[in-house]
Amino acid sequence: MPRLDRDIDRLQLARRVSRALDDVAASLTEAANAQSFIAALRKNGDVWQEIQAYSSVMGWNLPKSTMDFALSASARQGVNDRTVEAIIAINARIARQIGQATAPAA
Repeated sequence: MPRLDRDIDRLQLARRVSRALDDVAASLTEAANAQSFIAALRKNGDVWQEIQAYSSVMGWNLPKSTMDFALSASARQGVNDRTVEAIIAINARIARQIGQATAPAA
């Protein structure tokens, strides 16, 4: 695969993951009932599994403790408000970090 194609693929993946983190954070914030909240929490776990799979290959250099927390909190039953707020904040921070890591050099 030519280098340009690889770079474009990497940029597209990073944008997709970053957008997914933002979207799931919004879904957690806007959940109107238990069913929509549980669905958002599961989706968050799915996004973090994808991040875990691609993190080292993409050079995102994310702390293992952050990934472990996001994955375990997403799988946990009876998540409290503080944990949800932490997930939302982590998603926002990592979405920005991934976006910055893949931004074209100025």
